[in-house]
Amino acid sequence: MLLEVFVSALEKALEIYLGETFGKPVCVETKRGDAGKLPVYIGQTYDLIRTTFLNRTLYLLLSKAGRRKPTPTEVALQANVVRNVLGENIAFVFSDLVPYERKRFIQVRVPFIVPGRQTYLPQYVVDLRERANASKNRCEVDETFRPPSGPAQVLLLFYLQRADLVGKWSLREWSKTLGYSTMTATRICDELVRCGLCRTETIGKKMLLVFDEDRRALWGKALPFLRSPVKRTGFAVRTDLSQLEWCHAGVSALSRYTLIDEGRSPVYAMSVSDYRRAVLDKLVVEQAYWDHGSIIIEQWRYRPKVLAHGQIVDRLSLYLSMRDEHDERIESALSELQEGVRW
Repeated sequence: MLLEVFVSALEKALEIYLGETFGKPVCVETKRGDAGKLPVYIGQTYDLIRTTFLNRTLYLLLSKAGRRKPTPTEVALQANVVRNVLGENIAFVFSDLVPYERKRFIQVRVPFIVPGRQTYLPQYVVDLRERANASKNRCEVDETFRPPSGPAQVLLLFYLQRADLVGKWSLREWSKTLGYSTMTATRICDELVRCGLCRTETIGKKMLLVFDEDRRALWGKALPFLRSPVKRTGFAVRTDLSQLEWCHAGVSALSRYTLIDEGRSPVYAMSVSDYRRAVLDKLVVEQAYWDHGSIIIEQWRYRPKVLAHGQIVDRLSLYLSMRDEHDERIESALSELQEGVRW
């Protein structure tokens, strides 16, 4: 009975909001069904509702009352499972989300609805009712680097972690070291200057990137603009990694830098493009859900090898990929991880 009342209220809220957004009436009709297609553990965590919305079927996964709230990482993995079964038109419904959860869901493009407060449906519409105070930062409109954010973040993280190598480098030197075109290096420069993280100097025909602050202070200043390198995460059966460009990531990497246990499934990182090629070449066999013997593969926005220490992702990228994990053991390990950076 409580579920029916909640769904009815959600229907009305969606009809009002979407009607205002599209400027015309929107009818939301709810039907039950299709729950049997999903793994049992998802059925134990969510109630599944099938809704007809804008002439398409939208599946809503309502978090069950009394159940432990999944972490953002767990929801991202669950979203991949549900998409493989039901398609792209899905959304998770929660009674409340704290800011870090909302930000993480947006980073990994997990659609969600908080009735009466927030709606994030990238396949339909985006509505974020909570706005940051514009005076907090001149880049408030975009909390992360504007696309292409990957190269800009790579350059900054390279500078922060290679104090033994990097000085006042010209754009040409940065291009050569990181393998970027001159045009990309110029765009990176514009992004970093816009966010107040560096400035430029011109000497003759050379344009130099200059970072005035010490590296530790710059890291703290840059954190609000940096995002997780992980674009999506999924499961795969064990495969021969000798033919792939990969690094240890997630808890697997954290266990190599700190004293935390590795966990039950090894975690690897690959760039999105390398992962796609590996799947096409059948070097990676995807799985819709976790099983004994599964591995976890994170698809990164940039090649982890560019910054990696051997076969382990670099410390700062690892921190960014896990900083939204609210687990005391992981939080403690991440603090230890940062202490090991040679600024």
